[in-house]
Amino acid sequence: MYAIIFSIGLSNDLEGMEEDVQSTNQIFSVNDFAKIISQQSNTVPSQADDKIYIEGSDRFKAKNRLKVDQKRAEELERSQNENMDIYPTILTSQAIQIHKIFKTFSLFVSGLFAGIALWQIITSYIMYNNGVDNFLRNHSTLSAPLQCFYYMLFAVCIVYALDRYDITHPSPHFWNKVATFQSGAFCIIIYIIGLIFSLAISNIEYRMTFHQSNSSIIDPNDSRTTNMLYIWQILNLIRGLMAIIGWGIISLKPMTDRLLKALSNYRQTITSSRDNRVLI
Repeated sequence: MYAIIFSIGLSNDLEGMEEDVQSTNQIFSVNDFAKIISQQSNTVPSQADDKIYIEGSDRFKAKNRLKVDQKRAEELERSQNENMDIYPTILTSQAIQIHKIFKTFSLFVSGLFAGIALWQIITSYIMYNNGVDNFLRNHSTLSAPLQCFYYMLFAVCIVYALDRYDITHPSPHFWNKVATFQSGAFCIIIYIIGLIFSLAISNIEYRMTFHQSNSSIIDPNDSRTTNMLYIWQILNLIRGLMAIIGWGIISLKPMTDRLLKALSNYRQTITSSRDNRVLI
């Protein structure tokens, strides 16, 4: 059925075409066609116009091609500049959020560290007063875990203190306050001293760890063992006090954060420069 409809429509379109066809007795040769083609090739080709036509609401409007291309290039450059301004703002905002999370976690860890250090000092003195053999038997299972615990938490607290006081951008006034104990950044030195003393007694603690499996490593009745444990008690007291003092300095001004202030100022500077560029 579709073929019938198509043939009827085609026959209607072809009606009257015989009137446009004219018969002639003239015979054209190949050279005649070559002349016709050569004449057509000598015609002037179309030239590019400096104007382009852009569709408007009611009609096409003529615009200068160079001005349109220049405007498109300016819009592309403006969009690229806006993206380059947005990326630093996004990265800075993410850095601020991560820093706030780490700050909260580290503040909790420093308080927990101080509490455990105080507990460890008290329990070690109580066990030591009950005799060297009793101390070695009870403390040997805790010596290695406590050594690792002290090392990790001292490292976390040092990084937290460095971020908190942003010593990557110091000033002479800042170092003057640190040297005269007027700045909380002194806790960095406190934590570093505690870490040094903790590493200094690591050899003694590892020897106490293997006391249960091999009692010949440390002889409770030997005078050298008594001197060694006495040194350990002093150094252990110092590293525990460093953890407690460091937390005490931080807890006096828990909201102090020079790095967060620097990041916020940097983000504000980027936002202001971007707004000024948009206004211009």
